[in-house]
Amino acid sequence: MAAMTCVTRATCRAASKATRRQTSAKVVLKPIGDNNADYVIRSGLNQPPQATAITLMAGTSVVGRDEASDLIIPIPTVSGSHAKVEVLGDSVYVTDLKSTNGTFVQDEKIKPETKTEVKVGQSVTFGDSNLASYMVQQEDDA
Repeated sequence: MAAMTCVTRATCRAASKATRRQTSAKVVLKPIGDNNADYVIRSGLNQPPQATAITLMAGTSVVGRDEASDLIIPIPTVSGSHAKVEVLGDSVYVTDLKSTNGTFVQDEKIKPETKTEVKVGQSVTFGDSNLASYMVQQEDDA
């Protein structure tokens, strides 16, 4: 890989992130929730979008509702910066960032700020089992 020349720390970070995202193995979070948003609508909020698959790239990404998050889940029960997801080689790790509604691996709430491995075939839920529950899967390189 060619060396990067950066003008500012921000541009270097952005260039590094773009390079990392182009060269990584594919791991996908496939939605497994039932997408039932009745309770969200009853609370007076708009219908949230249906969950879609999220492709994870090598390195670290922040999952959250906030536009500044790397992986955006735009539903009210997901915190602005909810969790950190790391793909390191063949391993996936999730760390809850002191979210309001918690992060769960295999339906077990994980301790905030504790790195927890999530294996292929296991579930990870970002606060809401209906709208933000996913299964970790490997994507075929076809």
